[in-house]
Amino acid sequence: MADEMFFTKDSLSLHRGKRGRSRTDTCRPCLVKAMDDSFEDIEGVVLDISPFGMLVRLIESVPSGTEVSIQLMRDESFRVPFSSPHEGMVVRIEGNAGGFADHGIQLTNRDVRRVESRPATTRPKAAPRRARRTRMHTLDVTVGDNRRDR
Repeated sequence: MADEMFFTKDSLSLHRGKRGRSRTDTCRPCLVKAMDDSFEDIEGVVLDISPFGMLVRLIESVPSGTEVSIQLMRDESFRVPFSSPHEGMVVRIEGNAGGFADHGIQLTNRDVRRVESRPATTRPKAAPRRARRTRMHTLDVTVGDNRRDR
């Protein structure tokens, strides 16, 4: 990835970026709307996603610091939702030569509550069973025995 490694200002040393997790490249249609309903739904495309954020390309520019809801869509006609909406905040905007604006959105991760586990219960051991006597019988057969005088 282009932003994982970069040179310092003096161009003498190479540093690793501050990215917590690697991004997954995608091309998923989405609808972006403001949490405070300051603008209508904007159609866009999610370019990459990670557990902490996503990069969304929009036709219109959304101001930095705006809290938004991103609804991933299953189809390109923006009719069938793919999953539940994700909430986040626009943290950066980069202009594109084609008139589009790439928005870096930091996702608001909801607290996932951990369910308390119950202590393991032990069952009392059953009395050991006495081994049963096998009832196996043997039969003596000789292969090729033609004697009839048994």
